[in-house]
Amino acid sequence: MTDALMTEYLSDTLGWAFAEAVNIDGDTEKEFLGKLSASGILSDIEAHAPYCTTGCTGSELVQKVKSALGDKSAAVNQRYPGDQGEPYWVGYCLGWYHCRSGRAFADILSVVPIDSWRRMYRLYHECSEEKLYRDLEKLFAG
Repeated sequence: MTDALMTEYLSDTLGWAFAEAVNIDGDTEKEFLGKLSASGILSDIEAHAPYCTTGCTGSELVQKVKSALGDKSAAVNQRYPGDQGEPYWVGYCLGWYHCRSGRAFADILSVVPIDSWRRMYRLYHECSEEKLYRDLEKLFAG
């Protein structure tokens, strides 16, 4: 699989997972990110583990997070998470930037905390990914 295809797949999976966690489960982006981290799945995403980077949908990813955190009976959601909006964009762009930059999620979030990603939606959701990338790189350059 090409890097571009993996980036697209992972970004879309994270986008749908964030949309489901927020729009169906009632988490905030910050709460779901905490669950991703506590479950160990965020580390597996960074290690490019196929089960979470190219081998599941956003709903399956949410189910895997719940299961890893102890809810062994969590089923894969069969409902559409509604308007994707900000939660989808946050998950998508965070995954996309991780893949494009090669930076660890912890490094990204130390410069641009998850709450800032949601605020960035209003400024960047109509812009190209490359514009977002250039602006984020400026933040990392100091």
